[in-house]
Amino acid sequence: MKSVRIFLAVLFAASSASSVAAAPPAPERYERQVLPLLTRYCGDCHQRETSDGKRWSFDGYEGYAEVVADQVMWSKVDQFVRHHLMPPPNASAPTDQERKTLLAWIDEAVFYVDPARPDPGRTTLRRLNRAEYDNSVRDVFSIDIHPAEQFPSDDAGYGFDNIGDVLSLSPLLLEKYQAAAREVAAEATRLSPPFRLGVDLSAERLTVFAGTPQLVEENKVMLLSRPEDEVGAVIEVEFPSVYRILVRMAVARGSDQVEPPHVDILLDHKKLAKLAPTAAWTGRAGFFPGTSAYVELPQGKHRLSLRVSKPTELITTPAEKPSVVAIGFYELSGPFTPLPPRPSAYLRREFGAQPLAPPILYLSGEDLNLGEGRSGSDTGRLWFASNGYRHSPVILLKGGKFRVRMKVGAQQAGPDPTQFEIRIAGRTLGPFQVTTDSQVEQWIETECELPAGEHDWQVWFLNEFKDPHTGAERKFWFHEFSVEGPLRDDVGPTQQQTVEALVRTGRLLFRRQLTDDKRRKLTQLVDAAAAAGLNPLQSLHVAIEAMLISPNFLYHPQPEPGGPMTDGASPIDEATLASRLAFFLWSSGPDEQLLSLAERGELRRRLPEQITRMLRDSKSSALTTNFAGQWLQLRNLEHVAPDAEKFPEFDSALAASCRRESELLFEHILRENRPPIEFLDADYTFVDARLAAHYGLPSPDGTGFQRVDLHDTPRRGVVTHGSVLTITSHPTRTSPVKRGKWLLEQLLGTAAPPAPRDVPPLPERAEDERLPLRTRLERHQADAACASCHALLDPPGFALENFDPIGRWRTHDGEHAIDAGGRLLSGERFADWSELQPMLVRRHHDDFVRCLTESLMTYALGRGVTYHDKLTIREIVDHAEAADFGFQDLIRAVCASVAFQRMKVDTE
Repeated sequence: MKSVRIFLAVLFAASSASSVAAAPPAPERYERQVLPLLTRYCGDCHQRETSDGKRWSFDGYEGYAEVVADQVMWSKVDQFVRHHLMPPPNASAPTDQERKTLLAWIDEAVFYVDPARPDPGRTTLRRLNRAEYDNSVRDVFSIDIHPAEQFPSDDAGYGFDNIGDVLSLSPLLLEKYQAAAREVAAEATRLSPPFRLGVDLSAERLTVFAGTPQLVEENKVMLLSRPEDEVGAVIEVEFPSVYRILVRMAVARGSDQVEPPHVDILLDHKKLAKLAPTAAWTGRAGFFPGTSAYVELPQGKHRLSLRVSKPTELITTPAEKPSVVAIGFYELSGPFTPLPPRPSAYLRREFGAQPLAPPILYLSGEDLNLGEGRSGSDTGRLWFASNGYRHSPVILLKGGKFRVRMKVGAQQAGPDPTQFEIRIAGRTLGPFQVTTDSQVEQWIETECELPAGEHDWQVWFLNEFKDPHTGAERKFWFHEFSVEGPLRDDVGPTQQQTVEALVRTGRLLFRRQLTDDKRRKLTQLVDAAAAAGLNPLQSLHVAIEAMLISPNFLYHPQPEPGGPMTDGASPIDEATLASRLAFFLWSSGPDEQLLSLAERGELRRRLPEQITRMLRDSKSSALTTNFAGQWLQLRNLEHVAPDAEKFPEFDSALAASCRRESELLFEHILRENRPPIEFLDADYTFVDARLAAHYGLPSPDGTGFQRVDLHDTPRRGVVTHGSVLTITSHPTRTSPVKRGKWLLEQLLGTAAPPAPRDVPPLPERAEDERLPLRTRLERHQADAACASCHALLDPPGFALENFDPIGRWRTHDGEHAIDAGGRLLSGERFADWSELQPMLVRRHHDDFVRCLTESLMTYALGRGVTYHDKLTIREIVDHAEAADFGFQDLIRAVCASVAFQRMKVDTE
């Protein structure tokens, strides 16, 4: 571990210091070492006198400077030579040493990098992608919504969807940004209704606290017949207030001499109130009328229970039968007092316990008790068919001016509109007219003065009507109402508090301290909103909405020089460093700790410990979702559809288990800082019962996903996960080409050349269906135009043929035995995956680490890696050989790199 720490310390130091210079190779080296190789092995096709005019000619340049300037062509040469694609299979081929000579010259001459002047690469203007947008508003406002789901899909480049070059801003996306800003601002500044208890329990869900009450399941009632029988529920009261307990019950009276029982309501064993059943229990299920009582409940968790209270002393002989109470339903609701609305988590963070709005009481129509006339309740609302009223207690702790809002509806009949009024505290509010018809909802609002005290809130329907000719009836619906107050001007934040909250919020949204100019503009915005009649919370809403459509939020910050310039580059400012780090590891903006360190100029010095902290944070799961999901292409599982007739066992649940297996392996290697090569050779995996059965493994102990060993199985590493094997298959069969391409490109960094444009697809013939898949695919290699590419792609894909299109092990494909052997272009032979996998680990370890490092750097920087990054990548790969070099060390090395920490500085 010591060697790794030393390497990382040196790398962090190197991000702001230069190393010893080295000169590019002289032209003589090309003449003496390279040109003879090109003439000997490439001259038949790629010299001016042999070329057909369409092919590249290595002797077609005017001088050495033009030779080394053609980076595009030499990049292709490097690819073809490195992967043994050229010279063609039947031509004379260079030795391994000759290949190394040619590749070394291309690397050192054409793609020369001066180690004394490390180039951090260009900085691309880069907007937030969808995941970054959602995560940023989640973390700044503590909300759990996903507005970016409505955005157009992000384009991808270099395998990832956070690449600045492809993240454009379309008119449609701009409209979506505006809609999302409104949604986020509304959610952030939301004042929710005060807490209301809503306990609704049928008989079978009641908790038995004492005695032996009898549950009659067929009748769905609980029978209480003994004094010790006690049932109820454990409740948690957030606000002390008055609440209503309603019990639907009936009584079977015992002997005539026995007094009818009542039911005691107990709060933590103490008698609180009593209820008297009115219906008769006949031994059959029915809808019992509700009996209710209003009780005061203190804050906290309590046991609220029911017990039959019966004067047992009246039973004088054994012949007398005890009474029985049948309980069918138990309901607790309330409070019935205006209480402060509940602020969002964001508002609590900004304003603490300060009241932000007047107290308010919300009640539904069903909360009103029967008074006079014909009326009934239906899913939260009341209906009146005759003149009369319903009522409920309303307890006002303070008197003053109140605002009343009511949602109503009507079924109109006759010449006049439906009318109703409210009677409370000796006052009449109204009458009010309902002008809508067919139960269309209408809101009615009024204000009134009310005294403190316990009042009876009465809703009166005033003008019943029935047409004598048509029978049409006028009806009134009362849905819900609120009583808000006392109304005061001093409730809520001041304008100054609002501005201060916006400055703090803007710092998080814009990911740096706000300039004096931005602070002044926020103050002007709040002042203008107040002048327009908006209260401070409404002003806050407007300002948040404006900040959310600002380029300062929607785009990653452009770096500024954060230190002295050396060799045309300087360290980036620490605020930008905080953002780069946060979006890399969290797909979100920097938190308070990162910003504070950056503002004090301490982040760069303390970067290693911050990386450790961030990787331990739950937000680092974004690396699994967004980096691993794209690097391993796990997101593609959402779009694959294996043929349902051939693979009926494959469904969305199995796909989810396959994806989770790969995610858990990634998280394990990351959290435990395991060597990255374990992605290729892990002899363990994570399965649930469904996936274990799919793989033919023993069912794991416990529930959910468990780690299991893969000894004595053909599976090793992520390549043999069902996720990878499924996304690299066709709906009806495997695809060695897709599987080989995935392994080479995603894990070894070997990009296959594109197929020639003028080569038609391989014709499918009916008789081919009887041939083994391998025989059919080998026809690609018989076609000269296809041979070189498929000689690269097919062998590693054939090694995986023992795994069917949904990842199960097999030895036959239909009637044909599987032949999983092959030969790589580099000459290595293998019999199947069990031989190819250790070969890849031993001989291609550096290729894998290089590929993973390049993928991490691409994802971290939001741009593709270039040859300017190669010195950092090589240094990381060289140190990855150490047994104690883990995945976290690789991430730290990327964060310490010149490309991550520095920027070009224009000196003109």
